[in-house]
Formats: sequence, C-alpha cells, structure tokens
Amino acid sequence: MKRSSVLPFFSLLAILAAAGPPLFGSTGAEVLTPERAVEMAVEHHPMVEAAEYGVQAAAADGQMAGSGYWPRIDFEVDAARSTNPVFVFASKLGQERFTAADFDLESLNNPDAFTNWAKRLNLRWSLWNGGRTGQGSRAAKFGVEAAVQDEVRTRDEIAFGALAAFCNAALAD
Repeated sequence: MKRSSVLPFFSLLAILAAAGPPLFGSTGAEVLTPERAVEMAVEHHPMVEAAEYGVQAAAADGQMAGSGYWPRIDFEVDAARSTNPVFVFASKLGQERFTAADFDLESLNNPDAFTNWAKRLNLRWSLWNGGRTGQGSRAAKFGVEAAVQDEVRTRDEIAFGALAAFCNAALAD
C-alpha cells in the first residue's frame, strides 16, 4: 500500500476502535467530535510513533557526529602463553625476569609454559581532521530538522485522514 492510502485507513480504524458503538449516538455515550477524532487518530497511529523514533535516531546521530571533538581512550590487554623456547627466552628477557637458572640447557631447550601479558592504555585526540567533524555535526543538525518536519507532516496527514473519515462517517450516519 502506498503511504497516502494507508493514512486514512488507519485513521478510520483508530477512530472507530476508540469510539466504540455508537459513533454519534445519544445513548449517554460520549459524542465524538472532529477534534477528539483527530486527537485519537494521532495518539494511536503507529506512523506517529515511527516518526518520533526517527527524530530520536537523528538526535543520536548528532551526538555521535560531535564525538569527533573528544579524545578516545582504549585499554587493551593481550596474553600469550607458550612453551616455545624462543618465546619464553625473549619474554623473560623483555620483562627483566631472566635469572641465572634460566641459562640451564634443559631449561633453555624445554622451558615450562610461560604467559606474557601486555597491557596498554592508548589516548588518541585528533587535532585536525579536515573539517569532517564540523561538517558531520552540521549535517546531523539538518537531519534532526528534517526528521522533525517529517513528524509534523505525518501528524498533519493523519489529522487530515481522521477529519476525512469523520466527515464520511457523519455523512453516512
């Protein structure tokens, strides 16, 4: 279904479901007004909820685009365990844990398993990125504006569909 044909259909369903029988009756039930019909249709329509999520997603994109101005901190831990004689020899030597007992020929040729841990804390902060962060932030602001306008348009289309459905129902009654 195209979007234009879906809006009046869902609007009519929302009005009829929320109003319940009778739509315009005088049996003591609440009389449905055009304003209430529009309010109910906009309140219960799934496309309005989708448009609201679109605005939230665009705002999140804006926050992510501005993250290029902030430093990045990474903490890494690597572990390697082996009985390879070259690995054990180099690891102990690099960690300054080499002792005279490690020169024993049996220990050199058949070492016990050794675990080499490496911990790193990296700080990266971009000084210049050719304007990518600024352009990304500006584009994200335009994306938020577009999403807000899309939400407004969606609400207007649903309201129009609800009014049309209300008028058709009133004429049919």
